[in-house]
Amino acid sequence: MRHPARTLTAALVLTALAGCSPDRQGGAAGAATSGPPSAAKTRSTAEKYRPQRLTLPVYDYKFTPEENAVVDRATNIALSSCMARYGYSLKTAEPTITLGDRRYGVIDLYAARNFGYHLVTLEDSPEVQKQEFSEDETSAMTGGLLLDAVTGEFRAMPGVPGPVTELNGRRVPKGGCSAEAQRELLGRQSLRTRSAVVSDIDTTSFARSQKVPAVAEALRKWSNCMKGEEYSYATPLESIAAVNLGEPVADKSETRLATADVTCKNKVGLVKIWSAAETDIQNKMISASHRALQQQKRDNATVLRNARSLIAAHEGA
Repeated sequence: MRHPARTLTAALVLTALAGCSPDRQGGAAGAATSGPPSAAKTRSTAEKYRPQRLTLPVYDYKFTPEENAVVDRATNIALSSCMARYGYSLKTAEPTITLGDRRYGVIDLYAARNFGYHLVTLEDSPEVQKQEFSEDETSAMTGGLLLDAVTGEFRAMPGVPGPVTELNGRRVPKGGCSAEAQRELLGRQSLRTRSAVVSDIDTTSFARSQKVPAVAEALRKWSNCMKGEEYSYATPLESIAAVNLGEPVADKSETRLATADVTCKNKVGLVKIWSAAETDIQNKMISASHRALQQQKRDNATVLRNARSLIAAHEGA
């Protein structure tokens, strides 16, 4: 019996470590990242890009894109080392740093003109590396358990009778190699984090902000501006949904639409108004969850420090 093919990335572990990364936010970013990770036509084109980033309060409790790549790389090292103990080799892709901030869709004219709604990275779109795990490989990776990062407790995987404690004559840590990698980066046995609090603020503020009168009015003005460009969309989310992000690069129709989108955002001040509304909402939510968020901030600092140490040791070996 073989388990279904799974895409192996550090996200398997990172969800429990620090919630959503800055490039995997709720809202428009979710729609914008459903396609390939990059649409850079050439490396030089991407290198000329000076992305605009938002400064929302919740970002203080999340990794930056550059930090997230460091943690991804360290996680891959830890996973590969653990799986090798059981005689298995992992295929892991080199982490990609995504440029720009797509919370409200594309917000930079340079990105819109050159990449449309596709994400921008320094590299051409890498093929997602997939690895089909055998039952034993899955047992090594998970120990037959799934982790609830909110409680730090494990539960049995569907179709698995119970925890896997030994494989190929070696003991399997509780939760398998994925949990072992988390413990190594967190620097403790408990895998309970406050990442769910961060994710809740991240997604809830986005949803609530659209109902703020000033934002609703700015969206209406944006829609009217788009009509002047011969596009009929109520929100930027609709314009993103209208393009095919399954294609490796943006075509001319996509870049024209994205350029009109950003031009209208700038004309009506949508990004400034929207981010101000979200800032107010997030500050209130952060105040109500201060203790949990401070713990997550400390966890993030620990994970990043341990990740850098792990990478340095691996490179020096």
